[in-house]
Amino acid sequence: MNRRFTERQVIRAFWKRVNKNGPLPLDRPELGRCWLWMTGIKGDGYGAFTANGKSLLAHRFSYTILIGPIPDGLELDHLCRRTGCVNPSHLEPVTSLENTQRGERATRTHCRRGHPYSGSNLYLLPHVKGRDCRTCRKLANQKRKKAKNEQKIANSIIA
Repeated sequence: MNRRFTERQVIRAFWKRVNKNGPLPLDRPELGRCWLWMTGIKGDGYGAFTANGKSLLAHRFSYTILIGPIPDGLELDHLCRRTGCVNPSHLEPVTSLENTQRGERATRTHCRRGHPYSGSNLYLLPHVKGRDCRTCRKLANQKRKKAKNEQKIANSIIA
């Protein structure tokens, strides 16, 4: 039988997992120290935990208990750019579009292969808030097409 914890117990356990002496944000030291979530870090860097059978994101929990509910239609942007930070003064409710535009990927000027994200090489992804490199997309499509043709040839030889 699963034990149910009171809200007070959950909050007390939450703060035991927070380091309030984290580093200062590199780009925004005026924000003060990050409060780092120390356990249960997801693959994308966000802190997570389970309370009474419910999965919760640590930064959202911190904001909710110290500031209040996150307004409908908004998500929390980490002004410090550390997804493991739960300091509510580092979190700002913004639209998904605003959060994406502020993100690290949005500020990159070149793809990982060094092609510029500008002019005719910039491809805006439909139905997703993102962008891509036309040169890399073209190379990937050529590679897929070549592999598909090679597979057809192999299948015809076997048949």
